[in-house]
Amino acid sequence: MSVNDDIYRLATLAGVERRYRDAYGKEVESPADGVRPVLASLGYDVATDRELAESVAWAEGESHRLVRATVAIDSNRDSSVALFGVNGDDVEWHLTLEDGTTREGRDGVRRDASGASLPVDAIPDGYHQLRVKARAREAHATVIAAPSHCFLPEVFRDKGRGFGITAQIYGLRSQENFGIGDFSDVGELAEGAGQLGASFLGLSPVHALFPSDRGKISPYSPSSRLFIDPLYIDPRQVPNFASSPVAHDLNETRIAERLDALRSAELVDHAAVWALKRDVLGKLWSVFVQSGDGGFNAFRTGGGEALELHATFE
Repeated sequence: MSVNDDIYRLATLAGVERRYRDAYGKEVESPADGVRPVLASLGYDVATDRELAESVAWAEGESHRLVRATVAIDSNRDSSVALFGVNGDDVEWHLTLEDGTTREGRDGVRRDASGASLPVDAIPDGYHQLRVKARAREAHATVIAAPSHCFLPEVFRDKGRGFGITAQIYGLRSQENFGIGDFSDVGELAEGAGQLGASFLGLSPVHALFPSDRGKISPYSPSSRLFIDPLYIDPRQVPNFASSPVAHDLNETRIAERLDALRSAELVDHAAVWALKRDVLGKLWSVFVQSGDGGFNAFRTGGGEALELHATFE
């Protein structure tokens, strides 16, 4: 086999797709030199051709294991673990639960049209260790027991129903915002929805975008998913706003006209909104610094290296 054949064979064994269909419906085959680092990131030794061949041989062997290395089953209900290459063999098994208790047995293999399997009585949530032996073959598996479905609020159980509202924050309009929805608008929307009996309010992501390039406006392609975009701050809710010179500035004819234009625009002008809002927030920052409040240092400390890297990048 060629090196590329080895790469693609290992990809198949590892569950890595060789091709995909792009946004235009065109089928694209991933080149071998692109698949190789993906396999490396999954923990396979593929740095050299020899290591690649050894990884293929190992993966081939794993595909014929008595039991898969990792098995997922529903917790708190009877289930089963698939066995491979078991015919009339006697099977011994030993299960160690996450809490240290053990179960074991001999044979008890169930056989049907889908193959052989080992019945497992209900076990609790957790990561459990299973050892299976059939003749000279032996294999270990991590059994992950998890709920069959996610948490469901009581109101939705027994076919209960509810309703809610979804909204893109930047699309919210009000007489007080800067031409783009902000967190004050979100609060008012949530309060109004709650008064109408809504169960939830779904919002577009608030991840930090790119203050240095407000042409990049998709909330799904952020600069960072670790921090919130300051574009959604309502300056009027910043502490000491009312007593600051900034409150007066917003009533000046020139600024008031800019605000009216932004609010009445058919489309949200992210760049223009940010230019005005950044100027306002900058002035409020000066007021904050003059106040001698030590909260900023606490904020920096709390944000740690992640905040420093994000701020440096921006």
